[in-house]
Amino acid sequence: MVNVATIKDIARMAHVSHMTVSRVINGKPGVKAATKKRILRLVKELDYQPNLVARSLVVKRSKNLGMIITTIRNPFYIELAQGIEDTARACGYNVILCCTNYDLLLEGEHIRELRRRGVDGIILTSAQIKDGHVAALAHEGFPLVLVNRRVLDPDLSEKVDYIGIDNVKGGEIALEHLLKMGHRRIGIIRGSLESSVTMERMEGACKA
Repeated sequence: MVNVATIKDIARMAHVSHMTVSRVINGKPGVKAATKKRILRLVKELDYQPNLVARSLVVKRSKNLGMIITTIRNPFYIELAQGIEDTARACGYNVILCCTNYDLLLEGEHIRELRRRGVDGIILTSAQIKDGHVAALAHEGFPLVLVNRRVLDPDLSEKVDYIGIDNVKGGEIALEHLLKMGHRRIGIIRGSLESSVTMERMEGACKA
């Protein structure tokens, strides 16, 4: 069995209180240089690793983010997830990835589980145009960013951050290209009508 050193172990060996050890580990002032040096030596020797759960309760931050996507099978979401992971790690955060498989009920379960795990915020790429989960988080003021998909509710637009492309313009450009080529009988293979991406691209196509 591997023995894991605790703050109390270090305090006992350094002949100080555990609060003094805590102050040193967290970089707070008020500890004599000699005492600080002794504590840091023990921290290194014992390979002390802080209890992240306990620390998150104190600082009210877990340094964990939740990312909810529709499916990992889509290459778009693989690239997106990698970019978010790289950026989050560079900022000192870990990312917990969840997939909804286009199921709104499963999305709700993931959100509840991520909240239980104390994530600092959620990045949601699976939102439907009428998504009660997004509305609930927004009204609560919980940190939330929508990526690629969004809810089409004007009342939520100022409460929820969104990152995506101009899908209306994209649909318009695509149809204009075909029209300029002389095509008139044009078919559209669309996605789910519960997706803002589908609705916006259809809007752009009809506009053209």
